[in-house]
Amino acid sequence: ESTQTSKKNESDSDNSEIRVKKGEDIVRSLSTEDEVVSIARAIRYLNEKEKIKYGEMIITFPSMFTYIPYVDRIFKRYKIPYNASFEKPFISLPQIIPVVTLIKCILERFPRRKVVDIVTSNCFKGFSPVSRNLISIASRTAGIVCGIDEWDEIESRIKSEDYNFYEKYENDIKTVKNEISGFLRTINIEKSKISFSEFISFIKDVLKRLKYNIDDEKIKAEFNDMLNSSLIYSKVVKTKDYDSPVICNMFINILSRMNYKSISSEEG
Repeated sequence: ESTQTSKKNESDSDNSEIRVKKGEDIVRSLSTEDEVVSIARAIRYLNEKEKIKYGEMIITFPSMFTYIPYVDRIFKRYKIPYNASFEKPFISLPQIIPVVTLIKCILERFPRRKVVDIVTSNCFKGFSPVSRNLISIASRTAGIVCGIDEWDEIESRIKSEDYNFYEKYENDIKTVKNEISGFLRTINIEKSKISFSEFISFIKDVLKRLKYNIDDEKIKAEFNDMLNSSLIYSKVVKTKDYDSPVICNMFINILSRMNYKSISSEEG
C-alpha cells in the first residue's frame, strides 16, 4: 500500500508542481470575532515569547472597514498597540448619521421614531432639555405615527388619551408641541420642485437653526467643504429642478459615495 501511494505521488509530481508554503499556519475560525482573537493571541505570543516588537509586525485584512471594530475592541482587551489607516463611508460616521436621519425624516413625512432621534441627538443643540427628555414618551402616549398634522395634535391627543399624564406635565407638553411644530415647519420642503443649489442652501439653513455641531474638526471641515463645493457646482452648472424626494435621495447618495480616511496615532 505504501508503495502504491509513493508511485501515485511521483505521478502527481510529474504532472504538476505542488507548492507548499513553509513556516506559515492556516487557522480556521468560526467567526470574525474568533479570527481577530486568534490573531491577537498570536501577536502576544510573538511579542512575549519570541521577543518581536509590536512595530515589527504587519497584519493585513481583506477589508479594514469590516475588521476595524473588532480590532479596536479586541486589541484593546489584549493591550496591543497598533497603527491603522483605513477608509469608511462618510455616511456611517456617528456625526453624519443625524444629518441622514434628518433627510430621511423629510422623505418619510416626519415619522415618530426619526423625529425622536433628531430631537434627542447630541449633534443638534437647538432643542430644550424639556423636549429631549419628554419627546419619546409624549409622542408614544399621543399615538403619533407621522405627518405634521399628527404632531400638531400632540397636546390634544395626550389630553384625550391620558389626562393624568397631561395634567402632570402640561407646561412641558406645551413646550414640546411648540418646539416640534416649529422644527417640522423648518425642515418641511414646501416647493414641489427644487434645484440642487436651493436644496443645499436649505440644508445649510436647517442645520444652522438646529445648531448642528460636529466635535471632530476634520469631519466638520470635510462636511462643510462638501456642502460648499456642491453649492458652487450646482450654481455654475445650473442643474434642473427636481421633485423633493429625488433631491433628498441624491444628497444621501453623495454622502454614501464619500469616504473618510482615519489614521490612528498610536505606535505599534
